[in-house]
Amino acid sequence: MRAEAEAFGQPSAFGQGRAKGKLDEILTRREFQGVEGPSWFDQLRARIQNWILEFLEKFFGGLESHPTLGNILLWVAVGAAVFLLMLFLMRYFLKSTESPSLKLEAEGPKSHTWKDWGRDALAAAGRGDYREAIHMAYWAGIFRMEELGSWQADRSRTHREYLRLLAADDVHRAPLARMTTRFELVWYGGSPASARDFESVIEQLEALGCNLRWHPATANS
Repeated sequence: MRAEAEAFGQPSAFGQGRAKGKLDEILTRREFQGVEGPSWFDQLRARIQNWILEFLEKFFGGLESHPTLGNILLWVAVGAAVFLLMLFLMRYFLKSTESPSLKLEAEGPKSHTWKDWGRDALAAAGRGDYREAIHMAYWAGIFRMEELGSWQADRSRTHREYLRLLAADDVHRAPLARMTTRFELVWYGGSPASARDFESVIEQLEALGCNLRWHPATANS
């Protein structure tokens, strides 16, 4: 017994190096070939699940004893996150394809005739809102050209596309081009609009065959 007790105090003859070698030899056997540790996804899922359980335990307590419920909550949270991400991406791409011109030009008379646009243009000029008056007058010109058979008015079409629909020798091209330039400078370019600017647009409308009978001297009366 004394000899055995003294032997416990001596360094083991079976060193650490031999123990590791023996362990490696055992793990290389055929019965251990299919054994693998948890993947990175398993570890991530376990961390997320543990975080959710710890968070909810503050409110519901004892949730760790119900792993099935924890798994359900985990996948509900993952599904909600994916849904929110898809919703954000859809809104982002839809917003990036919207054209500012469509928003600005969606307003106007319900009846699509140049006379309706013209009356609204005169009303805006009477209020001293020459920016809106030029906006309405421009669309009066567009619908006047529709009346003449040049095109079917379409607000998804750009202003320059309307001009390209007219032949170079079309007598209406020059007045419409001048009106378009004035409209773009005022409506999009931020240039101040005056009664003289509106009068210039009215002159181009008259060249297109629109007689709005506007008199600058009495426009504000």
